[in-house]
Amino acid sequence: MNLRQFLRCEMVQKLVCLSMTVMVLSCLLLAPLSAWAVAAPGDWRWYGLGLNGESVLALAIDPANASILYAGTEKSGVYKSGDGGITWSSANGSGNGGLTNLSVKTLTIDSANSTTLYVGTWGGGVFKSIDSGGHWSSVTANYLVTAFELASSSTLYAGTLNSGVYKSINSSVAWNAANGAMTFPYIWSLALDPLTPATLYAGTVNSGVQKSINSGGSWSAINSGLPTPLPEIRSLAIDPVSPGLLYAGTPLAGIYKSDKNVNGGAWSPVNNGLTTLKVSRLAIDPISPAIIYAGTLGGGVFKSSGSGAIWESLNVTLTNPNVTALAIARTAPSTTVYAGTGDGVFMMFQQPVDTTPPTGSM
Repeated sequence: MNLRQFLRCEMVQKLVCLSMTVMVLSCLLLAPLSAWAVAAPGDWRWYGLGLNGESVLALAIDPANASILYAGTEKSGVYKSGDGGITWSSANGSGNGGLTNLSVKTLTIDSANSTTLYVGTWGGGVFKSIDSGGHWSSVTANYLVTAFELASSSTLYAGTLNSGVYKSINSSVAWNAANGAMTFPYIWSLALDPLTPATLYAGTVNSGVQKSINSGGSWSAINSGLPTPLPEIRSLAIDPVSPGLLYAGTPLAGIYKSDKNVNGGAWSPVNNGLTTLKVSRLAIDPISPAIIYAGTLGGGVFKSSGSGAIWESLNVTLTNPNVTALAIARTAPSTTVYAGTGDGVFMMFQQPVDTTPPTGSM
């Protein structure tokens, strides 16, 4: 074989490989999520869903349609997907109905009316959309908004990093401070008791966890068992079935758990199995609340199936370990977990060891 023939063979082989790669990628993109999700129990894989280069700080799934997903980003506002994250489009509105601050820190959806969205921005306050992100209106002053909790369609709370907690009882038309005698205006996270909505928890920068049992009228510290100095409480998660179980994620001390029936509710560390203590986000499975997911900065995602007793790494194929948002789409028996990272959105679901794309989907 002469040099020309050799080079020609090499070129043909490369073209064949390229064609096969394109076919595999097409199958992955076009295959229905239900086909991907049929899997061997316990085996998980991550798939990148785009928004590459975007720092995704917030994720929310439409409670009425799990295929609709919103992502709040650090610099580009809100994106929306109608197909479970396979494709995305900007949901920032335009003109007078546009989102005028594109640094989105938190995002939530009204569960009773899923076309109503709220975003908290960095220095621009709260914005509201009543048409799924088609148009936006500013509904607060220029606060540094870090967290939301909705007690109902009319009653919502916003945590801020410079002004404490604010509350609206008329669907965001008017807001009032809900700080009581609070002396800690630096709020990272909020959690609402689903069975007793007058009970609210706030995770702070330097005052640990604060609790209100009268809808923000007054607050008291519940920090017994937390390390000294008190860690930042970046994330709070409350068990939806047993609200006496509360979890706190910290960026330096890992995860702490409070059980009102154990040691008077004192906090205790639950870090067995974690390879990093830099916890940024917590999310509880809404159907099986003993299952908890933890997003970390540098260590990816971890899962506990025993209420935090032990954690396992779920990072196979997760190419960006800096997780800044988590969301769970749960339709028994299947589970889909979305992670926002410094480089876009990833999706995880149970997947067979053989990752050959499903057939018959092209």
